[in-house]
Amino acid sequence: MFLRELLRCAGYALPAKMADVEIKGISSDSRTVQPGELFVAINGLRYDASRFVGEAFQKGAVFAVCERFVEGAVLVVENAREALARLYDAWYCHPAEGMTLIGVTGTNGKTSTATMLCAILEHAGHRCGLIGTVECRLGEQRLIAPNRDRLANMTTP
Repeated sequence: MFLRELLRCAGYALPAKMADVEIKGISSDSRTVQPGELFVAINGLRYDASRFVGEAFQKGAVFAVCERFVEGAVLVVENAREALARLYDAWYCHPAEGMTLIGVTGTNGKTSTATMLCAILEHAGHRCGLIGTVECRLGEQRLIAPNRDRLANMTTP
C-alpha cells in the first residue's frame, strides 16, 4: 500500500514528497522493524518513544509517526496510540465496518450468555467471534489465555 493511501484512509495529511513511498507493513517495536515498514513510536510510562525513530530508520523503516518532531520522514500526531489504531484499521481495510457487535454486561452470566449468543448466531449461518475473560474464539479457532484460572475471576477481558 502506498503511504499516501494509508495516511488518507487513516485520516491524516501527507507531505507531497512522500506520496509514492510504498509501505510493506506497520510496526510499533523499533527492535523488530523490517525494511519498508512504517514505524509508530508509542510512548511508555517512563520514556519518549521518539528516541527510537532513528533506530527504526536504520533498520529500514521508510516513515515514522510520533508525538514530537524528530529528523527524518515523520508525521507528528497528538496521540500515537490512536494513530496506530487508525493506521491498522486503514491497513486492514476497516474490517469493523462490516461487523455487528454485541456487548454483554452484568454481574453474573456474561460468559454463558455470550457463548449461547455465539452458538445461536453460528447455527443461523453467521460468522461469529467471541472475546471473553477465559478465551477468544473465531469460528473453530480458539485462543485460550495461559493463566485462565486466575483470569476467570476477572469480570471483563
